[in-house]
Amino acid sequence: MPYPVGPDGGFRPFTSDEVRAFELRTTDVKNGTHPSITLEPTGGASVRRSFVCKWSKRDDVIAYFLGAAGVVAGGGAMSLTRAMPLAPLAGMHWANYRAMAFENLEGAGSCGKDDANGVPSYQKARFTVRFEQVFYKPQEDGVEEYDRYVEIMPSTTETNYLTMPGSMLKYRTVPGGAAIPNKAPIPFNIGRPESTSKIGFKWWRIPQTAWQISSPLYRRVKGDPDTGKRSCIGTVNKTLFKGRPPGVLLLVGVDEEIVPDLVSGEFCFNLIYQMLEKNSGDVLGRGSGWNYLFFAAPPVGGLGVSSNGYYLASSLDAIPLAGGGFTDDTWQANGSLTPGRYLYDETEFADLFEIGNV
Repeated sequence: MPYPVGPDGGFRPFTSDEVRAFELRTTDVKNGTHPSITLEPTGGASVRRSFVCKWSKRDDVIAYFLGAAGVVAGGGAMSLTRAMPLAPLAGMHWANYRAMAFENLEGAGSCGKDDANGVPSYQKARFTVRFEQVFYKPQEDGVEEYDRYVEIMPSTTETNYLTMPGSMLKYRTVPGGAAIPNKAPIPFNIGRPESTSKIGFKWWRIPQTAWQISSPLYRRVKGDPDTGKRSCIGTVNKTLFKGRPPGVLLLVGVDEEIVPDLVSGEFCFNLIYQMLEKNSGDVLGRGSGWNYLFFAAPPVGGLGVSSNGYYLASSLDAIPLAGGGFTDDTWQANGSLTPGRYLYDETEFADLFEIGNV
């Protein structure tokens, strides 16, 4: 069932004349069962509304309620176009409720009659639309994908222990207490807890043509064997992303959900980018994240425990310059790290939500 397309190749709204041709009417109002609203904190929140429409327009009505997702291609470029699913009722309370399913679409208004292919026809179609609360922003084209169809899933906390030499610390006894073990180095390794958060960014309703082995998005995320370009998996965010400063998000994988596209009749994908968030930062507040490792001051050398903390860790002492030679800089800010020099290279995470070339 095609959704109407505008001159730019993107979806356009149904016109008022097209909507009138649906002959759309509400039902079950007289008996008080329209609408039917369910609000539960754990079992879900939904609104059900029942309608009748012209039988021959039922496919258009399904598209009208459920919206659409498609690909605009031309001139070697690809982009997503979306038509928004309808909200159930007027008012801000329902702004994040959208039509998600058709229930019990059946004939009405007349006795059915089979055509030559044995497909029944009726005067009217009767159906119920289920509207559900969505946890992303359903906004029209022109808004970045990561700001309109991406759900930030509930995070979980993971804690690991860094093993450090106990000799960096010393026992202390109360004043006037035992002389032993006062000032004696701790003779065994100790553990320091380091916490990270696991977060999923779920990108809803991606057409199958945008996520296949030859598509630009797939090769950007998984790596491109033709060009040798590395996968984005295992990199950190280069710039601020969803409120997270550069360097604190580590992309560790992408999960796929294959779901039916109820309007196109094909299937589509929900993609879940799995990331780990680490906010441990520089002792001077200059940077934080995955390229900052904890430094435990040795018991000799006069550093003292005041030097303990997180510092940027690099693999080289010098950075090669484009014109030849090296620079002796030993510190770079997140967002401008030289590729290959640190534990994790940087990626523009906004590009994870672009289906075309970037």
